[in-house]
Amino acid sequence: MTDAREDPWRLRTQIEASRERHASRRNELRTGAKRSRPIVDGVLHALPSAPPSPPPGELVEVHTTTSQPVSLPPADPSSYYRRGRLGVVAAIVLVLLWVWIRQRREKL
Repeated sequence: MTDAREDPWRLRTQIEASRERHASRRNELRTGAKRSRPIVDGVLHALPSAPPSPPPGELVEVHTTTSQPVSLPPADPSSYYRRGRLGVVAAIVLVLLWVWIRQRREKL
């Protein structure tokens, strides 16, 4: 955002310079030319080079294969009991912890 108190001539030249940089970069991208030194607002920046993407007409079709799902061994009925018992104990511990925290807050 620009400040209204700034010099209008300076703002206009900054905007024109920015538009020229964008236009030249767009032309470079269209022609495929690489920028020798990337300069942004007078500061050199090192940009990582990315591999060029192919034009839309030259896209390559890629096929992938998926493996068949592996069937799991049948579950042990006693494991359900152990897991359920562990869940009940965890719920009881959480309720007791909640009650203890509430009691401590009331004392303060």
